[in-house]
Amino acid sequence: MRQVHLAFAISWVLAVGTSTSSLTGQASLVATGTLSADTVGQGNVFEFSVEIGVPPGSAVYFPDTLPNAFGLESFRTVGWVVEAVGDGGVLTLTYPLIAFEIGLVPVPGLDVFIGPATEIEGQPLPTRSVIGKWSDVAANSGSETLERVPVARQSVWVASPILLEDISAGLEPRLPSDVLGANWDWLSLIVIFSLSAVLLVAVTPMAKKLLTNRSTEEELSEASVRVDPALAR
Repeated sequence: MRQVHLAFAISWVLAVGTSTSSLTGQASLVATGTLSADTVGQGNVFEFSVEIGVPPGSAVYFPDTLPNAFGLESFRTVGWVVEAVGDGGVLTLTYPLIAFEIGLVPVPGLDVFIGPATEIEGQPLPTRSVIGKWSDVAANSGSETLERVPVARQSVWVASPILLEDISAGLEPRLPSDVLGANWDWLSLIVIFSLSAVLLVAVTPMAKKLLTNRSTEEELSEASVRVDPALAR
């Protein structure tokens, strides 16, 4: 009876260990996406970050930019950093984006692919892994050996640069005094005109000297070319 209980305990430990390692392997291939802000201003740049666990000896494939969406597009190509965790690592992708549409704008998701790094050329990672070429995935080159890790789409609220208080108060053009100069800073104007006058006084003699030298050179060249009529006969 004791042997039966011992065998059952051993099988239970093996089952728990197998399921734990399986869950760990699955958790390492889960990608999470986060936005740098929930609300951004129209025309402002924000970031969409993706974190994914990379097992050792893996090749990771991801796009350089996110696909353009309505009122949103990529501002620059993706940047990435990797942090070693145990035998593997955590890869963080950062996609800079810019939004032009006001309101709730969808941020498209993406797919990250992970496969074996055997005979794969790419930028090495400190976890004995490499960054593979996205063009290989786009061309379906060996995609059957890759595991797809989806990143869910997000949404961001894009605020208008015109505040509600401004709209309720009424938008008006600048006053004529701002355009014609009644509200200008006269001290700054005096400094600008003074420096302009000093520059003009300094440049005028130089300009006169250059013009005089040029006219003298032209007279000398004409005198050297002129032929004596007596010699011309």
